[in-house]
Amino acid sequence: MRKRTEQTFKYRVKDILESLGYLVIVCARSKPFDLVALKDSRTYLIEVKGRNTRYPEEQKNMQCQLASKSRQNFVLFKQDKVKGHILVNCFYFVNMSDIIVLEHDLKKVLNNKLHVNILER
Repeated sequence: MRKRTEQTFKYRVKDILESLGYLVIVCARSKPFDLVALKDSRTYLIEVKGRNTRYPEEQKNMQCQLASKSRQNFVLFKQDKVKGHILVNCFYFVNMSDIIVLEHDLKKVLNNKLHVNILER
């Protein structure tokens, strides 16, 4: 059941981003990321996790390295414990304006149901 919930959440994130004008690509078998979102020459490599799904440290490290090598923004969308809320963790970003644009776009749809954390650089 967990996989289905996470997959449903992944497509919810995809729908939200597409409604905001992003071109969203679903990666085959979620490798190495779940989604890639593009808008206005900005690229976001996206990992999606359900509320009860763990995120192994080695997976996070590998994804951070790929984002760093490719100089692309890397963002985790996590289903929050509060129903309907989304936690967005920014692990790697090219410049702060990319994250500000993403946060601003998401707030148009999610209002007070969005929590953004900038974790690492």
